[in-house]
Order: sequence, then C-alpha cells, then structure tokens
Amino acid sequence: MDGPMEGNGGEREEARRPTPVRMVMEGGEEKERSPGDRIRVFHDEETGLDWSVTLTGQSASGILPRRTVPLIELAFSKVDSPEEPLRRALCRGEDLAGLSDAELRAALEGSDPFTPPMKEAGANEKKGRTSKNRRAPRD
Repeated sequence: MDGPMEGNGGEREEARRPTPVRMVMEGGEEKERSPGDRIRVFHDEETGLDWSVTLTGQSASGILPRRTVPLIELAFSKVDSPEEPLRRALCRGEDLAGLSDAELRAALEGSDPFTPPMKEAGANEKKGRTSKNRRAPRD
C-alpha cells in the first residue's frame, strides 16, 4: 500500500524536484558543459597579449518565449593566473565557443575592471538601531 509520501513506483514525492522555468521555456534539458566549454585562451593581436577567457554566467533578456537575446558574462585574466580575473564583460551570445576572436576583442575593449561580488551581511552584524531603551526611567 502506498503511503502519503510515496508516488508511482515507490518514488518519494519529497525527492522530486520541480522543472526549472528555463527548461520549460526553452523546451529542453540544460546542456552539460565540460570545463573546456567554459574556458578559452584568446590572443589579442592588437596588444600581443594572451588572455584566459572564462564563461562566468549566462542569461537571456527580453520577452519570453520568443523575443529573447542570449547573454553571457565573461571574465578575462592572464593566462598564467586564470583564477584571478582582471576584466569582465557582458556580451551577446549563447556560449564561449560561438564567439569569434573579433567578438572577444570587442568584449575585452568594452570590459570593466573586475570587482568581486559583494558579501551579504552576516547574521552576527547588527542592522539599524538597537532595541535598548534610550530614555531615563520615570519615577
């Protein structure tokens, strides 16, 4: 006999996860990416420098489901220290492999200095005024 927590085939309902909206709107499973799909070495002909370009984020902008523009965030770092990004850019595209060297050069030229994400206020930090009574007691 199936209990209230079990579904078809003995599958527990609490173990099932809802389908992400992006999968419903795009009509498919999210692509598995290998580390090679997220990192690419780019040689800038104008400056003669080699850059390590990392795909750090993906999104889309526009009105779903038909009028969207795919966006990617790129981090540029020195080839010998790819874990220390120096520049970041947001550009149009679906993946790193789909960008030409000219598009990467344009993204680098339009990039901003990299700033690490802001840390959220911890639970130990006080916010606002304290709850202490600031008046003197009445007699």
